[in-house]
Amino acid sequence: MSCYRHVFRSAPAVALAEVQRWGRRNNVHKLTLLVQTYEKPCVKRTRIAEEKAYYPRWFYLRYATEVIRYSLKHHLRLGQGFDPNDDQRLDGLKPLRVPSTEERRQELAKMEGELASVQKQIVEMDVVSVITGARKSLASHPLHVSAADILAELEASQGRLLSLSAFLRRFYRPGNASSQSWSLSELRILHLRLARFVKLVLDIHATRELLALQDGRHARWGKSLSEEELGKLFDTKRVDLPS
Repeated sequence: MSCYRHVFRSAPAVALAEVQRWGRRNNVHKLTLLVQTYEKPCVKRTRIAEEKAYYPRWFYLRYATEVIRYSLKHHLRLGQGFDPNDDQRLDGLKPLRVPSTEERRQELAKMEGELASVQKQIVEMDVVSVITGARKSLASHPLHVSAADILAELEASQGRLLSLSAFLRRFYRPGNASSQSWSLSELRILHLRLARFVKLVLDIHATRELLALQDGRHARWGKSLSEEELGKLFDTKRVDLPS
């Protein structure tokens, strides 16, 4: 049944009675049908159809607008021709070059050397001042923690480094004439070196996993049997059926 009921001027009572009967049958109050802000089912069907048709287009237009704003902000030359040496273009047009195994091995050796250097610099902070370069006297503060102990604690916690503010609150000990400990500048430098240490350890671990994966693939490919070897294996394992 249609959701629209026309009220004739000549017989309003009959029309209202018909609307009330339709409302009882469809569980809709008669005043609801007379309110103009009530969304009737036919209007609702039209609205849903419009949303299904136009909302995907609206979302696409919003996405295209964001792309254009990004290109204008970063000065991308989208209207020019394709240039393989152009760095200012989208990632989809310039895929990342996968490094070879030899390049990864060289990068791994470089990172391992840098890791040993950073670890040596962290341990030497207990002996040499990074601010003045002079040799330090032994810290006499009772709550002082050495750089070697901090590094060992970081390794025991599997690389979970505190934030700079929490790091300063934990290890900074205001010194006086009778006691010495870390200064704020030394702690900031120590935190930077510890963060670099964690980053190098993670990069080395990821590079070693990639190299192991590549070596495993090459090993499996190298261990595959040739056609002649497969033929010999088939002949030795073949069971002749009785004629």
